[in-house]
Amino acid sequence: ESIIPQRVVTPFITPGHLQDNIQILSQIPEEPGDGLVLWIGVDFHVSRSQRRTFFPNLIEHSKFQFTFSNQIHNLSDSVSDMTREIFLDQEASPTRAVQAVVAALNAGQVVCLPDECGWNLAALATHADGVRALSQSRESRSCFRATSLVHPSAINDFVDGSSRLFQKLSSRCWPGPVILRDASGSSVSNDLIQRWPQGAQTWGVTEQGRAFYCPADPFVQDVLSNVDAPVLSILGPGQWGNMSETVGIPRPDLVIHGNPSRYSGSQTVVRVRGEKFEIEHVGVVSDRVIHRLAGEVYLFICTGNTC
Repeated sequence: ESIIPQRVVTPFITPGHLQDNIQILSQIPEEPGDGLVLWIGVDFHVSRSQRRTFFPNLIEHSKFQFTFSNQIHNLSDSVSDMTREIFLDQEASPTRAVQAVVAALNAGQVVCLPDECGWNLAALATHADGVRALSQSRESRSCFRATSLVHPSAINDFVDGSSRLFQKLSSRCWPGPVILRDASGSSVSNDLIQRWPQGAQTWGVTEQGRAFYCPADPFVQDVLSNVDAPVLSILGPGQWGNMSETVGIPRPDLVIHGNPSRYSGSQTVVRVRGEKFEIEHVGVVSDRVIHRLAGEVYLFICTGNTC
């Protein structure tokens, strides 16, 4: 039960009046698609007519391939390949969903989270299994890799504070749909990152630096506040179901379906080196807004004495 969601598999114990040499430990549900068939094995080949007699629903389950042979069948691999799904609009409270995501991340699994620009495929930065699974991705150019942080101030753990511009943009753009790339090189040699698995150390790193992101989705923020490390992210636009077949990414172990994305476009990517910046990709935040946020703000207060 800890592996298989109740909504996916409904197990039974059925004695049945079957032939003596057929040993079955579960029953096919009456409605196709309501569950999986789990069996230990059979002692001889079962003909098509016997299947129809003893297992009338078997041929209706076109989603699964069933082979009867004299070997022991173990479906644990098939179960582990299944993607669990949680629909937040069907949950009375997001607490259980947050706990499920945190448990999956801590177990080294890949989780697809909602994002205000689409979806966020995530794995815990400190878990080698999750990093390895996520690193198998061959995503399209419409996706971005970044390290997702729980709060704008968390960037101070990875980037030195010598760039006032980076600090300014992170505090003004985050949480929000902006990816900031540290081109100073300080995050590449960061001592904390050097303790991560090898794949995590180079995640989101290009010749131009390392990418960071602070998501604004409240559910994701709850998840990040309950794990002990940042998550590595593949950020993609649109609905997860429409993109998962085409971007060449690994199948997640868990998918969280949230509300429709707030924006129809992708994140804006800004590269910062010292006190200069360059926009790598214009997304939902325009270059005009980025320039305004990067500028100095002066406040004049009139005392009324000399006006």
